Amino acid sequence: MARNREDQTAYESLELTETPAAASRSHLLESIEDYWRDRRDGGRLPDHGDFSPEKLLPWVGHASLIDVGEGGRAFRWRLQGSRFAEVTGRDDDGRWFREVYDGQVLKGFERICRAAAEHREPAGFRGELRVVGGTAVAFLALVLPLAEQTDEVDRLVLAVDFLS
Repeated sequence: MARNREDQTAYESLELTETPAAASRSHLLESIEDYWRDRRDGGRLPDHGDFSPEKLLPWVGHASLIDVGEGGRAFRWRLQGSRFAEVTGRDDDGRWFREVYDGQVLKGFERICRAAAEHREPAGFRGELRVVGGTAVAFLALVLPLAEQTDEVDRLVLAVDFLS
């Protein structure tokens, strides 16, 4: 069982299946992926300004911003979507994943982030998050890479559509 490092809701497990971004279909995910693609300039990734909190209003609650650190080896919740926090019972804004997750849950969250950061393309996932003492929550997720002033991915957008 993966417990966080504070007295908040703990996760029992995180099951993930990678899917092509286009296969992770929901209206919510389709619309944010279209927005991302419309802002991609040739091989250049969209930048932070394209995904400011104000510009994320159509996806409010479902979109989170994640900072990429240590050359793509560490991730930090910059701004966690309110729907994500509500469903999971946690709000980890400003916290590094390693500070709040461990075991299989940490590996799962890092895996979905690395997929988009390394390939510089949207990464789609289907999954189930089980909270200790609670039920499992099924979801579709899409991770979108961003780069500010360099070619290096330094931020991600995580859009989650909860199915249950």
